Amino acid sequence: MRVLKHLTQPTPTTCVCTCVAMLLGKTAQEVVDKWHDLYYHHQEPLMDILEEEGLSVEYHYSAGSAKLLPGNLYMITVPSLNIEGSLHQVIVDWRDTAVGPVCLDPAKGLLDRKYYTLSEDEWDDVVEARLLTSWILDFTINGWKE
Repeated sequence: MRVLKHLTQPTPTTCVCTCVAMLLGKTAQEVVDKWHDLYYHHQEPLMDILEEEGLSVEYHYSAGSAKLLPGNLYMITVPSLNIEGSLHQVIVDWRDTAVGPVCLDPAKGLLDRKYYTLSEDEWDDVVEARLLTSWILDFTINGWKE
């Protein structure tokens, strides 16, 4: 199983590219430099970026909070905690069923930014942490094309 390393997004609007970087094992800046302007200005859909980068994904047409199941890796859309009226991208890694689901939020670590967690202990102890309770399921990551 490929281990994902949490990365912090370099700017307030680079959450999607930072999630892609976590999946690819690249630096956030490397993916931001290649894809951010194309994605952010609606010239390149996220599905195309993921596939071009060699990820095998299943796209979901979900309305509301689709159920996340153990044994899977997901990209989900959530309400932004930091930019009013905006959306935000995070990864939920639940491949290790012994550990349980882990939320990899690229806003974590960005100065004074709130971020999502699935750890009730972290939610209790860290003022910036918010418990993840609702989302839109975008993709299940099925693997990496070698």
